[in-house]
Amino acid sequence: MENAQLNSHFNLRGPRPLSEKILFVHIGSEDIQALGGWPITHDYYGYATHILQKLDAKVIAFNLLFNAPDTRFPEHDKSIVQFFQKAGNVVLPFSFFTFEETDDNEIKDAPETLLPIPDFKTSAVATGFSNIGNADIFKIPVRATFKNVTFYSFGFELARHFLNASIKTSGSELRLTRQNGERAIPIDTFGRIRVNHFGDENNVQEIGFVDLLQAFPDSLNSLDVAGKIVLIDVTSPGIAALLQTPYSQGLPSSLLHATVAENIIEQSFLREAPVVASALFLFLAALIAFVIAGSKSKKVAVILLAIHLLALVLLSHIVFLNFKTTLWLFYPIFSSLGLFSTRRFFAKRKEKQQRESLQELLKSEVERKEQELAKAKGELGQLEDKILAEAAFSSQLRQEANERKKNLHELEKQINDLRQYPFNKAPQAAPEFPEIICAEDSPLRQVLALVATVATDDIPVLITGETGTGKELIAKAVHQKSLRGKKPFVALNCGSLSETLLESELFGHEKGSFTGAISRRKGRFELADGGVIFLDEISETTPAFQARLLRILQEGVFERVGGERPVSVDVRVIAACNQNLREAIANNTFREDLFYRLNGFPIALPPLYERKNDIDLLTAHFLSRNKYKPVEGFSEQAMILFRSYRWPGNIRELENVTRRAALLAQNDMKKLIQVKHLPAELKENHSEPEGSFQTLEQQILLSLRKLEFSRSAIGETARMLGNKDRGTITEYFRGICFQNLVETEFNLEVAAQKIADSNKPAIIERVQAKLTQYLENLKPLSLENAINVASGAETPPQLKGLPKKFHPDLIRVIDFIQKKHG
Repeated sequence: MENAQLNSHFNLRGPRPLSEKILFVHIGSEDIQALGGWPITHDYYGYATHILQKLDAKVIAFNLLFNAPDTRFPEHDKSIVQFFQKAGNVVLPFSFFTFEETDDNEIKDAPETLLPIPDFKTSAVATGFSNIGNADIFKIPVRATFKNVTFYSFGFELARHFLNASIKTSGSELRLTRQNGERAIPIDTFGRIRVNHFGDENNVQEIGFVDLLQAFPDSLNSLDVAGKIVLIDVTSPGIAALLQTPYSQGLPSSLLHATVAENIIEQSFLREAPVVASALFLFLAALIAFVIAGSKSKKVAVILLAIHLLALVLLSHIVFLNFKTTLWLFYPIFSSLGLFSTRRFFAKRKEKQQRESLQELLKSEVERKEQELAKAKGELGQLEDKILAEAAFSSQLRQEANERKKNLHELEKQINDLRQYPFNKAPQAAPEFPEIICAEDSPLRQVLALVATVATDDIPVLITGETGTGKELIAKAVHQKSLRGKKPFVALNCGSLSETLLESELFGHEKGSFTGAISRRKGRFELADGGVIFLDEISETTPAFQARLLRILQEGVFERVGGERPVSVDVRVIAACNQNLREAIANNTFREDLFYRLNGFPIALPPLYERKNDIDLLTAHFLSRNKYKPVEGFSEQAMILFRSYRWPGNIRELENVTRRAALLAQNDMKKLIQVKHLPAELKENHSEPEGSFQTLEQQILLSLRKLEFSRSAIGETARMLGNKDRGTITEYFRGICFQNLVETEFNLEVAAQKIADSNKPAIIERVQAKLTQYLENLKPLSLENAINVASGAETPPQLKGLPKKFHPDLIRVIDFIQKKHG
């Protein structure tokens, strides 16, 4: 968590340059090739030391493990030792083979080390360990202890010798003592400092190794080395050790040591905020969140909380930038969210307790109805068991069973009219179109995809769809997403005006062009110049007007009524109608050439009855927007009527019916909109004539046929039948399949066509696929399993839940499978 916060601080701040007091000499692939390949002979390092000593480098550092002598040229080792001794400021690294710290800063187990060869070590002014430690790149060790012997890191030794300081240890701090005072370095229990990273190799003063060698002696003035730390390291891929930092995926490890040295020299390392400041920060954050939670409006409280949390993050980043200090955010944010949630929870609980008293009457009524339903189901179950036990039962008994089922069905509808319909989710808009409400699986999503596609072009758009499907809303969506989105959007209903008034409205008129024209007036086309004009009900215009409109679409030019001067406009045209324009062309009421001009990109809007899942969201949206207290939603039975209605007026009709029903429920002081609050046409559309009662399996089959046995048909059927369990619907359908297989003597094609009751090949194929799947699931089972099902004994998981009336069919199906497959 801490590292994630530090990483965010660094990313927000951005890279910075490494101090100019450090020069990086890199030995890349080209340098190695120019110097005869790897390893480079030691004489080049001696020569580089000689050059840097002549140029008055303050510290010369090689991030190279000189742990083995040069066996080919031993004389080179002798000369480099002399150069090191003469320079008197060379710092070399060494490495622990294992480097695992404990809480007391001791290195775990006996470490093996890679040390420079003795002559190199004694000729260097200091050596420091080059191990970076664990994967926490924000904390780099500068001190380690083994058996009471203290070691310091390579980067620390660079800084110490640059500052000409001696070491003094004081608890959780290292101190560098100089003539002009002490410099404190805060470290943690593992001997690590928090590193203030700089950037990548592009933010470092650097020079190639070969360039350094070639600059001497002719170009000495071009090398700015005096008084600096010069760090030499290999950067060639495959040789150099690379590490990930906030600004680089592969930074040479030597530059991390350079970062440590710079942080110590410039006192720019990171610090943790003092305990008192952190505690005060935590207290104030929690207190403000607690006060915000007391807001009456949940929306306002959430917005203020978001602003509060953002302010905490911003304050922490400001402290990081200006004081190089970390104010940890985890506990302040956690406590803010915790106190906010706790106070809101108890406030909501109190509100719930107040509501519960109002729900007691409804609850007791529901319980009474449910008891009646349970009793009726028990009686029906006894009657069905009695029917199954008889080989042939009387018509009187069958009639009694159907009558009880009918009564049971009515009782279920009464209970459904008392239960609140559970909306799938809160009203929501499409992500890119905040004014348009639709479900994730709505057919309107395909329309919105077309809107996003056509919005980037100026091609004319023709929107078709029934009245009330939202054609103007889609036209506005095209406009808002287009390049003309900030220009005017002008709409006109062509069907509401006569031809004369329509021409004046669209093209404008000159003063005196007709009675009442007392001044010049701009038309809708001029007002929409640069933007979009939306012509609704375009099919209601006359052929003469269509001819004038065609000229504008072709040339972008028109004359005002009574005018002679042509007016040019740049307008994108979006038209809409609720009729079939091709039929209008055939009847000579609409010009064919105008149709092809307008029909650049057709968009057909689906009617509301094809958007069943949108009805939930739209009705919830209308209720939420208009606030009909105490109305909170619909009863399950009322929503069944809503979802089964054809909605000829589409969304406009849906909104009016919803608001009318909400007003009636509000007048009755009801929390739920019930069937009695709905208009007659909805109830009549769903009424069941006398003697037309259908069994549950008949209702299921009829619903599946209407939904064409689609993937979502089972779930939709469950919702339509009063939010029944999906498993129940599935098991009844499975029983229907077994029953039809037996009746058609196991002819898959005939059975599928009988169940589908359709001539569409795609629907029949879906049903046949289900039949095949159910038969495949039964293959591992034996006839004994099927008999166990009928007798009520333990049954396999594949057979549990199948209604009893289908058990005889199941036995015959399994018997058929066994005979067929031997």
